[in-house]
Amino acid sequence: MAKFSCENISDLPHELIVAIISLLPFIEAYRFCLLRKEWYAKALWLQCTCLELHDTDFYYTKARQHCLALGKRVRSMDLKELGRLRYVHFLDTTIKNLAAKEISKLSFRLPILTQHHKNIDTWITIAVKKCVKELSLDFSDGDTLEPQPMQLNQPYVLPNHLYQNAASIRVFSVSSCGLGFCNFSNFVSLKSLSLTRVRIFWAEVAHLVLSCPLLESLSLVECYRLLKVDICFNNRRLKTLVVKHCGSLNMGFELFMPTLEYFEYVGKPVQFVMRNVDALQEVLLDYRMHLILVITMLMIIGNSLMVFLGLGS
Repeated sequence: MAKFSCENISDLPHELIVAIISLLPFIEAYRFCLLRKEWYAKALWLQCTCLELHDTDFYYTKARQHCLALGKRVRSMDLKELGRLRYVHFLDTTIKNLAAKEISKLSFRLPILTQHHKNIDTWITIAVKKCVKELSLDFSDGDTLEPQPMQLNQPYVLPNHLYQNAASIRVFSVSSCGLGFCNFSNFVSLKSLSLTRVRIFWAEVAHLVLSCPLLESLSLVECYRLLKVDICFNNRRLKTLVVKHCGSLNMGFELFMPTLEYFEYVGKPVQFVMRNVDALQEVLLDYRMHLILVITMLMIIGNSLMVFLGLGS
């Protein structure tokens, strides 16, 4: 069997090299271009169509761990801020210079700061113009060393032009921001939707399911203002429904979903009204965290009563 080397790759036609790069994740495409000076000089990695980068990759993690071990917390925070600025600059430059006519995926995580709002608007605009198929926007802090308190930041709100130009999006995931306009009527190709730590009302959930005829999977995690999940109409595609840790869900579920195959709920015990779910194959109900909290509170109350009554040891 013949050996495959860098020289063999360089013999391939330029069009085929570009085609290979377009199929690789961004980091792999960049590393691939390091094999030849010519490819790097021409910045062929910008032909990549799958752009997935998170801010923590730029945070000088090892250097910050060393600073924290020495008690140099201010220095650690300075390195984190420097890393974030590098990340924003790198992402901004890369997205604005992408050579690919279409983007298969854009995924980034960035703890939101007010000065970055315009950058993010620009990135989203470019992505929808390039007919992005998978869009993942995460504004939570993935820093495991020193997470940034969410309440210190002004939340980013999804721009209206995203909703107006969303026809190409098949997979949409958003975390820790405002939904803004929240009209999913133009998400005509959407198959999977994941909302995490966002404010949404039950009427909006029903409307988005009704507006997305191809929707197959819906996930709601730590959403607030969601008093009820009420889906009582015949959606022909929705097969998966996941609802986790939505603390405001006091009115429970009312579901009429003949195509539903998988249902998962994690949170406090609530009322379930489910009709015409003949296709349902798997159900997962998890109340553990809520029960642990109740037991812990009872133990605390019990111990306090014992001390108050003079029964404690």
